[in-house]
Amino acid sequence: MSHHLKEISADLEELLKLRSQANRATVQTFLDDKIQQLAAEQAKVGSKEEKNSEIYFRNSQLTSTEQKPVTPQVTSSTSNTAVLPTIKLTNYAWDESDKFVKIYLTLPKIETLPADQIIHHFGGRQNYTVFAKSLNSSNFDVFVNNLEGKNYSIEMKSLRDEIVPESSSVKQKTGDLLIMMKKKTEGKKWECLTKIEYIEKEKRSDYFFDLDVMN
Repeated sequence: MSHHLKEISADLEELLKLRSQANRATVQTFLDDKIQQLAAEQAKVGSKEEKNSEIYFRNSQLTSTEQKPVTPQVTSSTSNTAVLPTIKLTNYAWDESDKFVKIYLTLPKIETLPADQIIHHFGGRQNYTVFAKSLNSSNFDVFVNNLEGKNYSIEMKSLRDEIVPESSSVKQKTGDLLIMMKKKTEGKKWECLTKIEYIEKEKRSDYFFDLDVMN
């Protein structure tokens, strides 16, 4: 493992410790952003180093005059600073009630993970400037850190309707992660999770309506 990758991993480990101790919402959001940035950088650098190690290993086999085993320089999966792959979650189930929209993610052993390793934002990112702060209340993202040696993430932008961030939450179930988003407009049926899906659905409905009229 290179010195650069060791530094990234050490910084990430330290940030996770600070995140578990932070109480202020603003500080938590700041740390969550940094953790996700470092996790992405860690995965990128680690992947590049593994590829370089594989090339070095193949070249060593071709040029070596002695039949000596060559060990690739790959990070140990048991190391405290091991590079973890990040998997984007695209398969999920969802339903809705009058008050909540719920997303169900299948993640075996998620119930065993410490809660502070599940980082979530409802309502999108806070954009701080000197004079103003804006917040989009129709986005969310969730990042699961080091579940059985892997990171997991899911993000949705432009949800079908606005949510109430402070009343939304993430719950760990046996083998499942439940994302509960509080509807800003109670009783309103979403029918789709995102605005894009809703627009496409409306286009299809209009198309078939026009066909019926023509016939």
